[in-house]
Amino acid sequence: MGSERELSKLRELVELQARHNAVLRRAVERNLELRDVLRIAPAMDSPRRYRRTRPLTQAPCIGWSGDPPAAALRPSPGWENLSLADKPCKVIAYLAFGFGREELERIVEMVSREQRRLQNFVPLFVTDSLQFDLFRLRGYVVEHIPAGDPFNYGPGLGLALRRRMQTIVEKWGVGAVVQFGPRGLPADSEGSGAAILFYPDYTPYNSYQTSFYGACPPGFTAQPGTIEVAIRRLSDGRPTIFHLHWEDHVFRGAWPDAAAERELCQSFLKALRYFIDGGGIFVWTVHNLQPHDKFHADIHREFQSELLALAHRVHVHSRSTLAELQARSRADIRGKVDIIAHGNYCGLKRAKRARRDGPLELLFFGQVRPYKGLEELLRAVDALTGQGGQLRLTIAGPHHGKLDLAHLRPDTVERLTLVDRAIEETEIPGFYAAADFAVAPYRAVTTPGSLILALSLGVPVIAPALPSIIELLEEAPVGLLYDPQADDGLQDALKRACAMTPDQRAALKRNALAKAHDWDWSSLTDQIGRFLAAAMSLASVAR
Repeated sequence: MGSERELSKLRELVELQARHNAVLRRAVERNLELRDVLRIAPAMDSPRRYRRTRPLTQAPCIGWSGDPPAAALRPSPGWENLSLADKPCKVIAYLAFGFGREELERIVEMVSREQRRLQNFVPLFVTDSLQFDLFRLRGYVVEHIPAGDPFNYGPGLGLALRRRMQTIVEKWGVGAVVQFGPRGLPADSEGSGAAILFYPDYTPYNSYQTSFYGACPPGFTAQPGTIEVAIRRLSDGRPTIFHLHWEDHVFRGAWPDAAAERELCQSFLKALRYFIDGGGIFVWTVHNLQPHDKFHADIHREFQSELLALAHRVHVHSRSTLAELQARSRADIRGKVDIIAHGNYCGLKRAKRARRDGPLELLFFGQVRPYKGLEELLRAVDALTGQGGQLRLTIAGPHHGKLDLAHLRPDTVERLTLVDRAIEETEIPGFYAAADFAVAPYRAVTTPGSLILALSLGVPVIAPALPSIIELLEEAPVGLLYDPQADDGLQDALKRACAMTPDQRAALKRNALAKAHDWDWSSLTDQIGRFLAAAMSLASVAR
């Protein structure tokens, strides 16, 4: 039995606990919120200090004494993909910060759908949300990192969160990390590379940006973000690159109000100058020299001239684009422009085509805009149909404006297939698998991305012999080119396509795929690295 003093302290502690339980019991009986309850916190004695500490006879945990760490855990593949549980699959961590419940539901559904399709990875979700049921109802593992402003992390908190993420990566054996949206963990300010913010974000509709940044050298990280976000990132202590694509996105929302368009351009340029003056790095990829839609061409050209003057480096896809930019500029710009080819789309899984006889299948793919020359294609198909030509045409992509079919023959209209909507990436291979030729009757084009897409899926092309297209194809036998100035140029090309034998068309398909492999993204890594490094070097000199 202990001393009387110890017994007295024990009785006090028991009475204190009894009073505490009584308060809680009354609160429950009255349906009170626990936050309204007075919690009794007894003052405890400070722990006894010993003059001497006994030495440890064995390590308290694995890793304490240099023992090898435990093997990585394996996250659940989810209820819908339990067959992957025993397969060697890559673990991909998905960062989802700052999203509401509905957005998280869409993210989980998208990842689940992609997992069912590929059957080669297991997702691990890392989020600041407390909506864990969204992930666990599907059988997925979720790791929680507390919410915070990713642009105002203090150095201590930022370091702690990066260490937390590193622990998660090691714990689950993560092989890759994918970030949704602009919010993520703070970047490592001691890294040798730079943080890239790209704008606008077209990744849901076009894989170009995903492929481009995937080909960047190690050390660079990329995520979407506006110029305002880029300005806030300047305080991170890491070089920040703002990469502009498709610049007409800046002012397209104001069309047809020319004054509002000009005001949006000036506001953007003011913010861009502030970013550069603060030490930011600005690079620009020129996708189109002319706007696709009916925007004011003079405003667009003035805007491009300002961007050209401000950019540390400019990226174009062809020599013809550089030549036109140089013709527009009063100064010699060739020293700040890098020519880097447009990579392929061979990452898309090709669909199998069922063997069949019948009309020649043509495909016009992509958004229907005036500069793409669909009206000329319809007239050519209609004329050949009247001459007994065996053609079918599929037009797949959202229409910008009404498509007039009233002037076409009834037989022609019967042979048209119209898909007037945005095409999901998973659907694209199916459209091309059904086509003998992809037709791209451009009136003008800077970067013929639709031709690169067609060749990447092994489909020959029919296109005008414009400078950018001639430079792209380099006389490779991958289809048929025609004189865009000839009245019947497109119609004659379609006639030649109809006259080809199956063996000739099969040879064109093989050539098309072989040519597309020349534009593999991995072969562009060094060029992209030099482009970004040159911009960083120029920016540091300017400071």
